[in-house]
Amino acid sequence: MESWVAELQRKATDSDCKVSDLLRHALVVARKLQDKDFEQWIKYELDGYPEGPAPEHRFVTGEIKVLAPYKGWSPVIFPEDVQHILNKIPVSQKVSELESLLKEDGKTLKCDYRPEVESMIRKITSSDLHFTLQTGKAAIEGILDCVRNKILDWAITLEERGIPGEGMTFLKQERAGAGTTNIHIANFQGNIGNIANSAVTQNLSMTVSRNDFESLKSVLNSHGVSQEDITDLKSCLDEDPTPVSGSVLGEKVGMWIGKMVGKAESGAWSIGVGAAGTLLTEAIKKYCGL
Repeated sequence: MESWVAELQRKATDSDCKVSDLLRHALVVARKLQDKDFEQWIKYELDGYPEGPAPEHRFVTGEIKVLAPYKGWSPVIFPEDVQHILNKIPVSQKVSELESLLKEDGKTLKCDYRPEVESMIRKITSSDLHFTLQTGKAAIEGILDCVRNKILDWAITLEERGIPGEGMTFLKQERAGAGTTNIHIANFQGNIGNIANSAVTQNLSMTVSRNDFESLKSVLNSHGVSQEDITDLKSCLDEDPTPVSGSVLGEKVGMWIGKMVGKAESGAWSIGVGAAGTLLTEAIKKYCGL
């Protein structure tokens, strides 16, 4: 009878074996070996990733397009710093859904932005149109190929450690020798963004004062906004017309907020996407007296 690890290696090198099936086999091995890190990573790949930063292999790049009336999908060009952030987004779907996407007709895949990010794009462009990031199927194939390679590398490492799993089981000493796999699963935010949203307005009302940039700067600093980004915001506030009661924030400030939400989406700013939009908008509105 083929051992667990030998079978895992065979399936990982068999291009006809679906990655979703390979993951299920790997999940059994990880559970039997009590390798909780690898088990958790497998579950994310099988069930989909939660809101928050994703592993690097889950990011795809492409072209930002908008669904324009009578014209269909048209490319959108943003300022370079915004474009650099928005043309790379995480793909959170479960592996089985990615496999299904590859079977669809056409060579282009449409990756939707999270609602909070698309809302910011609409604010920047002053439109209610639908925006997506469009990429080729090779990007999805690359994700699946990376998952397959990670499992193969893990299975080879187990064999090198003398952990074959003969007789479809693992001995106590094999489980002890397996240790914990050093795999980076990133800092997933879960529902932190939703929790932060519920309290952010109340907290800001006590800490940001009208026309007091130092109070605004202090709040942004405490939430991890860099000094460079804060300096950029000050320039945007100075260049935009002063908003009056009942009006909306200026165009440059709106673009700055969109850039920051993009950083949250990409993991460059360590905060939940939902919390990012609410935090920045409410803080700046307090500063402007809106």
